[in-house]
Amino acid sequence: MSPGSRGDILTRYSPFAVDRGVSAETLLQIVLEGLHSCESHEARTPSGSCRIHFAQKAWESTYFQRPTVQLLAPLFECEFADLAAPLRSLLERLSGEGTETLFAEVPAEDSLWLQALSGHAGFRLIETRLHYRHDQLAPFLGPRYGSRLATEDDIPNLRRVAIEMRNPYDRFHADVRYPDEVADDYLATYVENCVRGFADLVVVPDQPGLPADSFMAGRLHRDLTERLGKMFGKILLSAVSRATNRGWHEKLVSELTHALAEQGAETVYVNTQATSGAVVHTWEKLGYKLGRVTHILARDLSRDGVQV
Repeated sequence: MSPGSRGDILTRYSPFAVDRGVSAETLLQIVLEGLHSCESHEARTPSGSCRIHFAQKAWESTYFQRPTVQLLAPLFECEFADLAAPLRSLLERLSGEGTETLFAEVPAEDSLWLQALSGHAGFRLIETRLHYRHDQLAPFLGPRYGSRLATEDDIPNLRRVAIEMRNPYDRFHADVRYPDEVADDYLATYVENCVRGFADLVVVPDQPGLPADSFMAGRLHRDLTERLGKMFGKILLSAVSRATNRGWHEKLVSELTHALAEQGAETVYVNTQATSGAVVHTWEKLGYKLGRVTHILARDLSRDGVQV
């Protein structure tokens, strides 16, 4: 099924759409290739066809002991009202297969799909994300403060920092399904895995007499450099102790941006919640610019059938 008239909107599903220097054709091709490698649910409607793509989230399913599926970019050419039946049949199918949790990240431009998920399928808005980028890294002129790469010896402390510096607006803390303690441990486990290799870099402060009570993790998209025309770096996660490392969020943004640029990144991108005004101010102060807005929505499925 071709993207049809929705091609421009589909490009916004790519995280690399944050950088307007990447061609729309490249973005669309990457999105469609990702969809073709995933499962899908296809239906005919009175006004046209609809194909909804989805992916099993193995790590989250295992961690939370709740089979979890992510809905991806949909392909459809039908009227809004006719999206109800395909969504309903998909929910029934996934529920029958044992799925308990559904979520989707939808760009703000796809207002029709946002309304379909909430109006036809009972999805709840969990989080609104702002995606920023810095694409003037030759050279990056942010100040230097002194940092080092985290080691496995740092893991217990960084887990503690991740737990103590709870963000009530991130995807897991904002979702009423997850108790705070469960969301805390998830993010603590995430930073532990970052140090153990999930991230390419985890930087912490390196100054005499200052405890390393903050961190920032980053990754490089080396495998897509040729296709995108440049190497992208991504800031994955951060936490800063207000008690002992106040002011180090801005310092670690600068330090990690330098580190990613030194590894070859020509664009660095990052996201946060729309509620994070102080974080956004820091990024903009260091030259980051808004490139994309998305919404996270979620839906529970009953083992005994779909309940809307």
